[in-house]
Amino acid sequence: MSSRTDAVQIGPYRIVRQLGAGGWSTVFEVESAEGYRLALKRLSAELTPVTQARFRREVECLRRIQHPGVLHLVDAGLDDGAPYLVTPLVNGTSLRQLLTRGPVGVEAALAIGVAAADAVAAIHAGGLVHRDLKPEHLIVTPEGNVVVIDLGLAIGPEHSRHTAEDTLTGSVPYMSPEQIDDRAPSPASDVWALGVILYEAIAGRRPFERARQSEEVAAILSGRHTPLDDLTAMSPPALARLVASCLAPAPSQRPADGAALAAALTAQVDWTSPDRLVEDRTALVREPDAFLARTRERRVGLAVQAAERALASGDRFAATREVERGLAYAPESPPLRGLIEKLMSGPLRVAQTVRGHAAPRPSLSPVPVPVPVPDSASAAPSLVPSPLASGSPSLTPSPLSRPRWPWLVGAGALVATLAIIAAATRSGDDRAAATASSGSTPSARAAEVIPGRPDPLTGIDPTPGIDEAALLGGIPDRVLSSRPANVTATKPAHVKPSRPAPGRLPAAPP
Repeated sequence: MSSRTDAVQIGPYRIVRQLGAGGWSTVFEVESAEGYRLALKRLSAELTPVTQARFRREVECLRRIQHPGVLHLVDAGLDDGAPYLVTPLVNGTSLRQLLTRGPVGVEAALAIGVAAADAVAAIHAGGLVHRDLKPEHLIVTPEGNVVVIDLGLAIGPEHSRHTAEDTLTGSVPYMSPEQIDDRAPSPASDVWALGVILYEAIAGRRPFERARQSEEVAAILSGRHTPLDDLTAMSPPALARLVASCLAPAPSQRPADGAALAAALTAQVDWTSPDRLVEDRTALVREPDAFLARTRERRVGLAVQAAERALASGDRFAATREVERGLAYAPESPPLRGLIEKLMSGPLRVAQTVRGHAAPRPSLSPVPVPVPVPDSASAAPSLVPSPLASGSPSLTPSPLSRPRWPWLVGAGALVATLAIIAAATRSGDDRAAATASSGSTPSARAAEVIPGRPDPLTGIDPTPGIDEAALLGGIPDRVLSSRPANVTATKPAHVKPSRPAPGRLPAAPP
C-alpha cells in the first residue's frame, strides 16, 4: 500500500504488529488473505545500491534453500517503491535469550548445536555460506525445532563478500580468522562460528572474549583460548577436542562443513537417543528449570553406572573421572559420595593417576630403594575442593601414586657420602703405612720440618718465634702424640674434644 508509518497494509498483507526495526528495514507480523500469520520484512524506499544488492541476495538464498531449519521465501514484491519479502513467522526463543540466564550446559548446547549444524549443512549444500551465525540467529521453537534466520549476508561463489567498498560484513566475535583477514569465506567459516556458539553456550563466555574488540580480534587471529574442559568439568574431553577443532585458525583443520560437524556432534549425545533431542529442546524452551533438573538426574545416573563399570574392570582412573564429572552436576549426590568411599578404600595401582597429575616414571637406579608407607595411608586418594564443581570434592593421588624421585635423590646422596668417607679412610691408612715402611720416627719428622713451610701432617708452620702452643691448641691428643717430644700444647677450655673419623678407632693414650 503506502510507505507511511500509519499504514495498515503492505501489498496484500494486513499488518498485525511490528516485530522489530533496523537501519534499513522493518519487520512486521502480518496476516495473509487466507488467514495465515507470516513475517514481512519491508525495506526503506531510500535504498543504496549496496542495500538493494543485499536484499536481492537474501531473496535468492531464501528461494534456493528448502529445509525445515532454514527460513524459506513465501512471497516478495514492491510497495510504493519499497521492496519487501515474506517468510514464515517463527515463534520461539533465540539462543541469545536463553543465555541471558547463564550457560545452558552441555546437553542443551548439544541438542541445539546438532539441529543448527544440520540446518547450516543445507545452506552449504545449496552452495552458500551464511557468514553471520550467532546466538541471535538461532531460534528454538516451542515444538523443539531450531531455525537459522537472517540470510542477508549469505553468499555463494558468484557473490562479492563486501557490502560496501573496503567493508567486511559479520559480527566480529563470531567472524572466523579468514573473514577478519579479508580472505574468501568457506563452509569452514560457518563451522568456526558454530564452534564459538557451542563454547559460549557451555562455558557462559566466548573463547576469545576480551574487554576491547581490538584485543578480541587479536586473540581470534592467534587462535589461543582456554580448553573447554578446563573451564567446566561437565564437558567431556572428547567434546572439548571437537570444539577446539572448530576453532582451529586454519580452515583445513576444522570439520569441513555443517554436515561433518552435525555428525560429530551427534556422536557426543550419550544421555538420550539422537532422535529424541527434539523433546529436550521443547522442554528447554517451555520449562527450562524442569529440563535442567531432569538432565542433572540423568547425568548423575550415567556417571554412577560408568564409574561402577570402571571399578569392576579395575580402571580406577576412569572411575575417578566419571565421579568428578557427576559431582559437577550434583555435588551432594549420595550415590556419588558412596563411590568416593569405594575409591578411598580400594588399593591404588602404581600407574594410577588423576586429572592434572602424570603417572610416576619408572626408577632408573640399579639399587632398590624402599619407599616407606605410613600405616594410615591405605592407598586412599585425598579429597580437596574442586573450583570447577561448585564446592564439590575432587580426587587427588595418594602418596603411592606420586613420583619417587625425592627418595632416589636422597639414597644417591647417602651412597656418595659413604664412598667419600671410605676413600678418605683408605687414604689415611695408606699414608700411615708409607711412613712406617720408610722408617721415619718422630725425631726424624721433626728434622724434616722446613721453616716457613707448614708441616705436611698438621698443616701448621712451626717456625721459631711463633707460639705453637696457641696454634696447636685445637689438634687432638692422638695427633700431638706423633709430634716431636719437645713440642707441647694445651687445648683452650672452649675447644671440645674432636670425634674420631668414621671407620677409625680413637688413638690410645700415650
